[in-house]
Amino acid sequence: MGRDEELSVLRTVLDHRDPRAPRVLEVVGEPGIGKTGLLTEFRALAEAGGVPVLAGRGAEIREIPYGPFLDALDDIDALDALRDTRKALSAMMAARDALPAERFRLHKAVRAMLEDAHTGSGLALVLDDVHWADESSVELIEYLVRHPPRGAVTLVLAHRPRQTPPKLASALAKAAAEGRLTRLALGPLSLSAVAELCGPQVSRMMCRRLFDTTAGNPFYVRTLLHRAGDGGLLDDRLPLTARATLLDELADLPQETLLVAHAAAVLDDPFDTEMTTVVAQVAHADVLAALDELTRRDLVRPLGAARQFEFRHPLVRSAVYDGMGAGWRLAAHARAADGLVRRGAPPVVRAPHVVRSAHAGDEQAIALLVQAADDLRASSPATSAHWTHETLRLLPADDPRRPLLQMKEAAALGTAGRLRQSRDVLRELTESALVPRHPQRTQAVVSLAVMERLLGRFDAAIDVLRRELDRNTALTPAQTAALDIQIAAAELRGGHFAAAVTSGRGALHSALSAGDAVQVAGVQALLALAHTCTGEAIEAAGCLDAALRVLDDCEDRHLLTHLDAFMLVGWTEILQRRYRPALRHLDRGLVLARRTGQNYLLTELLIATAFAHLWLGDLDEAASHADDALEAALLLGTGEPRAMATAVEAAVSLWRGRFPEALKICEEAAAAHLGDPSTQAVALVGLLAQARLLCGDPAGCVHTLLDGGGGPELSRFEASERPLWFRTLAQAELARGDIDAAKAWVERAHCAVTPGMPEAVSAFALLGQAELTLAQRDAGAARAAADAAAVAFGEAEMPLYEASARALAASALAALGDHAAGLEEEARVQALFERVL
Repeated sequence: MGRDEELSVLRTVLDHRDPRAPRVLEVVGEPGIGKTGLLTEFRALAEAGGVPVLAGRGAEIREIPYGPFLDALDDIDALDALRDTRKALSAMMAARDALPAERFRLHKAVRAMLEDAHTGSGLALVLDDVHWADESSVELIEYLVRHPPRGAVTLVLAHRPRQTPPKLASALAKAAAEGRLTRLALGPLSLSAVAELCGPQVSRMMCRRLFDTTAGNPFYVRTLLHRAGDGGLLDDRLPLTARATLLDELADLPQETLLVAHAAAVLDDPFDTEMTTVVAQVAHADVLAALDELTRRDLVRPLGAARQFEFRHPLVRSAVYDGMGAGWRLAAHARAADGLVRRGAPPVVRAPHVVRSAHAGDEQAIALLVQAADDLRASSPATSAHWTHETLRLLPADDPRRPLLQMKEAAALGTAGRLRQSRDVLRELTESALVPRHPQRTQAVVSLAVMERLLGRFDAAIDVLRRELDRNTALTPAQTAALDIQIAAAELRGGHFAAAVTSGRGALHSALSAGDAVQVAGVQALLALAHTCTGEAIEAAGCLDAALRVLDDCEDRHLLTHLDAFMLVGWTEILQRRYRPALRHLDRGLVLARRTGQNYLLTELLIATAFAHLWLGDLDEAASHADDALEAALLLGTGEPRAMATAVEAAVSLWRGRFPEALKICEEAAAAHLGDPSTQAVALVGLLAQARLLCGDPAGCVHTLLDGGGGPELSRFEASERPLWFRTLAQAELARGDIDAAKAWVERAHCAVTPGMPEAVSAFALLGQAELTLAQRDAGAARAAADAAAVAFGEAEMPLYEASARALAASALAALGDHAAGLEEEARVQALFERVL
């Protein structure tokens, strides 16, 4: 009642005739304001129109991963064709051996299922109380909001805005701003709506008092009316709050009925009669009688499933739960946990009750929570971290198991994207709990440095590592090498290429002293990349060959703790224009990273693979790997990998001629960074500059490259990439009509090519030279430079740039008057683009 405008919106959302209309409906409001009632109306409207509805809800106590979605999947049984899909998705949600960073694969599978499930009349997924959804469900909802299922599929979400997780609230706000979401913010009922709800038997004066007392909250209005129906008074004895009325209503219950209500509240919605009997410790027949009484008073309601009930509203359950004695509540949760054991329930189902009933030093509880955390490591790392934290709460301060559990907690937090919390746990661990000779100390310090690096705090990561090297005199050569390697890695990420070479040489000395051939190969791989970035191509080639002699011949089992070597080798080979070998090494790294659960490395490998495919002109493969990398980076909360994946997406759009789309992608990513342009991912800087140039803003291109690329030397770019970006600067100056400035950038491009660099690197300088000489009306020189560039790009398997070079050659031939040769060149360009676009 009083929701006519909202009902009109519901009907509009269900009308799928306009494919551009938003397919996500957000219903927000304070407790009791009518969200659940509106969802009930939506479901009735949908089903009346022949639209199947999958419905689930968050639970306040039970923290089952993907709980609302598992509830919704139960409704798939009505869709015969999707029963097998339900089983497969349920298995994925419970998987222990999946890689946590690849939770996005489950997200994509759910989206595909919804697309397959919708009938000709559509499909609706309705999720209530998502403010109580577990972290895994929040991630999945956030994904579906960003990537709504195609077709006539509607996603409906109801939540309390003040309790909604910030990540989900941000995704919903962005979707609303972009017109991808319809938001219904439910306010209080009007006085006339309250009067309509009360009915003609209630006087206008009393309706006014009800309206003033409840502030138009329909749940509180109904609660007071319900009380009046049981003989309560609505005149001078009207309670000051509806909550007080609800507590009065509970106080009137017979003692055994109230006991059953308490047991049901401990179990959370929905609850069944058997478990209620266990928790209440009364006869099953008495439980059934009590439920009859609770149903008669409309405190609980039966569900469609046999012997299952739920409270009429979460606020009722909350009032019942809060109203019981603390000691009784604790014992009740213990009985619930024991009852679930007898049912054969897994640890993840028992854990919410165990954690609410365990005492310090409770070894059975500790063992169960450890198992629950391990079971959820892949599917729900945030919940895994929570159970680990609760385990630590039960352990004495000097328990020797604490360091390992803190390491697990930090790892789970990091995988869940809570990088700062992970960093803080590791910082506390290294500063207080781990003595210098502790066997896990170096691993903890390295993990702390990795967290700092993932947060973009490269200098902080280096400080952590150097401090450990300076203070810990008990380090072995292998541990020293491990710390030095991380210093060099942080310096590389921070654009301090020469410093990375120096640190890498120190790491190599320590690794050689330790005598671990695989660790030595890993350091050689790092040095290969560092030398490539400084332009020392000959030294880089020597280090790369030394690393590959070991890595290519080594069995997988010996490589599992040094998988970053494949990422380093892959990037080195990409920068050396050896894309096929790069893909082979990156693929091996991906297989082993998935097998061993190395989440952060997985994202890096996916990004490198995307770039390799991009250079090879495999745009579909590049976009697919970039999308996977972006989703993994979003789950991990890592900024630089997210920017790198976005750069690939923008590059694909540029090559496909969608210049405004590429510019939008880059500008949004740059705005999200919010920091100094000189600290943004350099690949994104370059793509943003190219997008601005191709969208008609050459001045913006120049400013972007110089501000974000390290000034006129472009020192933030890897040495082998500088000729490409100097050529872009020359293009921008030509677009501005400044021939002299363009000539200066072309000269810089040629000077940036150092001995030992691949011919394809020189080809970028040749491209710039061809464009410059063509602008100077020297078509012969332009043709010669373009031809040489095309040959180099072709030999390197870079078809997009080969096509660009041949297009320049065709223009030069036309300027020379050789139209036949020009047409032949244009045909080659067309063939190249048709092959890859």
